[in-house]
Amino acid sequence: MFDGIGFFGLAWNTVHALALSTLLMAFACATPGERRVSVSDGDPHSTGSEVQQPKAIWTLEGKGLISDLDVNSRSGRILVGTLSDSESPGSFRGALLLSPNGEVVLNRALEFPVRQQSLSPSGDRIVVSDYENQVISFGLGKASTWTVSGHCRPSFIGDSGLILCLHDDDPVTDVPFEILSTQGKRVYLPDYHADALTVRMSSDGKLFAVLLRGGGVALYGVKSRSSKGSQVHDVELYWRKTFKGEVVDLAFAEPTIGTLRLGVYVHSEGGERRVHFLDLQGQAVAPSLELKGIAPSQIGFQKYEGSGQIVLFAYSNGPRGQWLHSFRLRTQASDGTGRTVPGWEQEWKYGDEGPAEFSSRLLPLPQGGVLVGMEVDQGPGRLSQLIALSREGQESWRIKVESEGPAYIFQYALSAEDSVLYLATDDGRLTAYRLPQVEEARGRN
Repeated sequence: MFDGIGFFGLAWNTVHALALSTLLMAFACATPGERRVSVSDGDPHSTGSEVQQPKAIWTLEGKGLISDLDVNSRSGRILVGTLSDSESPGSFRGALLLSPNGEVVLNRALEFPVRQQSLSPSGDRIVVSDYENQVISFGLGKASTWTVSGHCRPSFIGDSGLILCLHDDDPVTDVPFEILSTQGKRVYLPDYHADALTVRMSSDGKLFAVLLRGGGVALYGVKSRSSKGSQVHDVELYWRKTFKGEVVDLAFAEPTIGTLRLGVYVHSEGGERRVHFLDLQGQAVAPSLELKGIAPSQIGFQKYEGSGQIVLFAYSNGPRGQWLHSFRLRTQASDGTGRTVPGWEQEWKYGDEGPAEFSSRLLPLPQGGVLVGMEVDQGPGRLSQLIALSREGQESWRIKVESEGPAYIFQYALSAEDSVLYLATDDGRLTAYRLPQVEEARGRN
């Protein structure tokens, strides 16, 4: 098996330096150093102007508690998993498909609660798994309906129409996943046995990585070809590696950043936390980053087209507080030889010294910057907020979750095509927000 830590401990050679040279030219400026900023209300750390509040377009409530949320950027449709709520007479257990303006396109009652759901790229087919180990697919119009048995967390794989069925915590099989066709037929099964933890997909759906217990990562690609007048989709294993420790998270570089395609965040047996940066062949294409003094639960990439800057974000929530950390890849002067070597440097961290009751996830934004959920003390309770930060760690806008009783951020998703954010809270509300950057751009046209 591949020894990940040993491999990435190798010295950098000239090939690596040349491969990164075009990416690192923008980083020759002086180092700004780490800055610490606060999430507390009234201290927004913006550019000096008032932090904007995105405008709510519509709100849906009374359909039940929300169990899952999926958004299709191409069609603008929103898939909502619901649970019946005794306090909401109109609530039901099932799946709701909504149009971009919040109208119900399809509602499907289900016998058992939804474990996980996925919406096809075309926005007209749905697949769900329930807690009775059933996988159910249905759609609009005359679309066929089928059900197969099995413990599964389903996800559509890009435009292929294939469905990845992840077998995490499956007590029956030790096969990490299988792939089903649109008709529910098995079309791919890996030839190894392992316990699956989770799966990560690239935004274009052409790559997916399966995280395996014991430090394993398997990277796959989906390639399309024509055969007898129809499109055929082939699943290809690029590589499978084992790192020393457990893989906590994996993030794809979006968009593709040179040869850099993904970062693998590993917590080693000795307590070290390190992110490794790989290409499609599993080779290191940037120096690894040791995360000293922090224990993130998630990482994410951002690339800034104008300057070419590459930024890694890491989110942590624990006894030391809730923090978003920003690291930048830059050139660093070597030991007087005149050469430069690439390295990672922390620029800033943003957050609060008090831990959040619920951990958030971070979401790099297409316009630049990153979105993260934070909680702050507010009198007898806590206030949940979604905060958009620029590359400098300054607030661009924030959404405060306000209700008659305490409400927390449950899930959120972004429709990149029209820059609308959908926010679900644990009191059963789903609200659509138009992002401020889009409104400003439309005002200029």
